[in-house]
Amino acid sequence: MSSPETRRHFVVIGSGRMGAALADQLFRRGCKVTVLDRDDKAFSNLPPDFAGRMMQGDVLEQGVLRRAGLDEAYGAAVMTSSDAINAVVARVARTYYGLQRVVLRNYQLRWLALHQSLGVEVISSSAWAAEQAEELLAEPHVRRLLDIGDGSLGVAALSVPAAWAQRRPADVLPSGSLPAALSRGGQHMIPDPDTILLEGDRLYFSGDAAGIQAVKDALAREEAGA
Repeated sequence: MSSPETRRHFVVIGSGRMGAALADQLFRRGCKVTVLDRDDKAFSNLPPDFAGRMMQGDVLEQGVLRRAGLDEAYGAAVMTSSDAINAVVARVARTYYGLQRVVLRNYQLRWLALHQSLGVEVISSSAWAAEQAEELLAEPHVRRLLDIGDGSLGVAALSVPAAWAQRRPADVLPSGSLPAALSRGGQHMIPDPDTILLEGDRLYFSGDAAGIQAVKDALAREEAGA
């Protein structure tokens, strides 16, 4: 018997590299997938064995969106290379068709605030890459990997420095932060209360924004010799 997931229909608008990869992943999960693009050459980004529906048409035309199945879709991903088009189509999908699951790809950061105001999920590779680069340069020992909700909670990774070796997770994490996993020399494990950290370990932990910042501040004080 097929699972409820296999009966879900998703519309992916834009068959660039990200859109094509997403469409293929959804298809391999057993979902019904329609890929819509104004340029039929873009479908060459899809794997040869992709057996979902490919539809060429103007993504700004209501009739095209309806024929793509947006009126009965479970969710839609708007992945074209135009921030303006993405904003319009995502708003139509959310307000006109009433889709609760709409994901929009943001390209240029100057569009990010507008995209975030549309009431849809926004993926911004530029913003994410900039944040990761900033942390790698300015705070190389702690990287925030995931923001949860409004960013008040998150998951981060701590690269254990020499000064923190031979300590336990509870010794280096503030109250309320929880260790989730530990990577050491290519091996991965769940740390227990007696796990001893070694230099170079990568400790993954969850916590609120203040807790993650507290780890960064403690490392900064350690490096400053305080």
